[in-house]
Amino acid sequence: MAFSFFSYKQDQGRFARGLAFWLLTGLTYFGCTTFYYFLHWSWATDNLLNRNIPILDIPLNLALVLSVVLFLFVVFMILKLVVNKPSVSTMLIDTETEMKKVTWPTWNDAFNSSLIVLGAVTFFALLLGLSDIILNMVFLDFIFR
Repeated sequence: MAFSFFSYKQDQGRFARGLAFWLLTGLTYFGCTTFYYFLHWSWATDNLLNRNIPILDIPLNLALVLSVVLFLFVVFMILKLVVNKPSVSTMLIDTETEMKKVTWPTWNDAFNSSLIVLGAVTFFALLLGLSDIILNMVFLDFIFR
């Protein structure tokens, strides 16, 4: 049996759970890089090796170590608690099953519907703007003389 990230219902909802995992991992990466730049104080930027990491060419400092440890901890917690939690997994599996049942519109239908919506929004924006101009003129000329 091959290695699987999903321990709960391994063969179901692979796309939805994988997408949820990678989106949460990306959000975690963003948070940890923000944390890394937030830690650029004098105590967290001292180079621990007195030279840069060879391939990455970045200094090994406490800010980098804390950010990487936090990233790995949160990613494994996401993997363990969120993606493999039975209630969340069941919801993601059900979502993927229902999305397969959806009848999606064709490109022409979506394009034509978008044109109708844009036309209606433009018409009502012009109507609202014109009524604003007319009411402004009425109030300024006849009421507030």
